[in-house]
Parts: sequence; C-alpha cells; structure tokens
Amino acid sequence: MRFGKPTAAQKAAGENKDRSTIIYNDRITLTGIPEATYRYMLGSRSAVEWIIDRYQVKTDKESGIVTTSTTGAARSTTRGTSSTSWQES
Repeated sequence: MRFGKPTAAQKAAGENKDRSTIIYNDRITLTGIPEATYRYMLGSRSAVEWIIDRYQVKTDKESGIVTTSTTGAARSTTRGTSSTSWQES
C-alpha cells in the first residue's frame, strides 16, 4: 500500500507523493481522497498514514521472515524451504 505518484503541479509545489491516491495493489487504487481526511491524527501522523504504515509487507533482513499485518502471518523462505506461522491478535 502506497501513495500515488505526484502530478507535475504537485512536483512543482515540492510534494513527493499524491495523497489523493492510495494504491493498495496492482488491481485496487483509491482515488479522490480529500485533504480533510488527513486532519485526524494518531500521534504525529494522520490516521491514513498510520494505516498505510501498518499494512506494509515487511521482511526481516537477518532472518528473511516476511510479515504481513493483514493476515498476521509470517513466512520464512530461507534455505529453499517455506513455512507459515499464524499469530492470534
């Protein structure tokens, strides 16, 4: 999940992302998100930015374990084998 690429006008204004667009994956894109959406804050970030950060697929560099927040699963692909572990939240 990530923000869209900035338009030429947004680049000229010094912005490096289009906050009116969120790309979930190659098939799902949310557009037309109003700027007012970013006013609700969770700590120092907007709620939208917090969700985008939390729902990233993350890979631990040392172990190679890939964790997805959406499923609570961790997948290890070290040494040519693959295993999945599920965590209850």
